[in-house]
Amino acid sequence: MLPHSIVHRPKLGFPTPWSGWLAGPRLDSIEKLLLETRSLQRGYFKRQAIERLFTEHRAKYRDNYDRIWRLLNLELWHRVCLEGEAERFIGQEKAVLASQAH
Repeated sequence: MLPHSIVHRPKLGFPTPWSGWLAGPRLDSIEKLLLETRSLQRGYFKRQAIERLFTEHRAKYRDNYDRIWRLLNLELWHRVCLEGEAERFIGQEKAVLASQAH
């Protein structure tokens, strides 16, 4: 039986692991992807705003992992769904998963 405090506590949701992942080397790759010329030319992002998000995040001035996560997903959605780059990203994902397994 679970204690009353567990059964009747507020819903917690399902947090993403990106907060921890963005503390490592992936952060540089994500920033580079979001600041690529093609990403900026679409007009979704402003260079200065993206740079500020990453600067604040690295300095631990502000935890921007959720904003970075959402911008990354928007960019990848555009590339996969509108530009047809699904095969490229599937291959990269497999390589990342393989490197994490070691």
